[in-house]
Amino acid sequence: MTIPEACQLVLEAGFLGKGGEIFVFDMGKPIKIIDLAVNMIRLSGMEPGKDIKIEYIGLRSEKSYMRNCFPGRKKYCRHITKK
Repeated sequence: MTIPEACQLVLEAGFLGKGGEIFVFDMGKPIKIIDLAVNMIRLSGMEPGKDIKIEYIGLRSEKSYMRNCFPGRKKYCRHITKK
């Protein structure tokens, strides 16, 4: 996402909001954090596991994550912005 795209999203959220809403952005296809970490390490010219250790500290279930981020929210509205 470019800086102008991010600014546009913030401006639209401000225009759509009436107070107290939580806006969640659909960022497209999810990627695994481990893949991102490995790619970043390799792009830095290092070897994962050899030069930089990757440590797994645990996962949180998606249901738990959503419950903690949006307590008491049962209904969500969807707004689609055209590019």
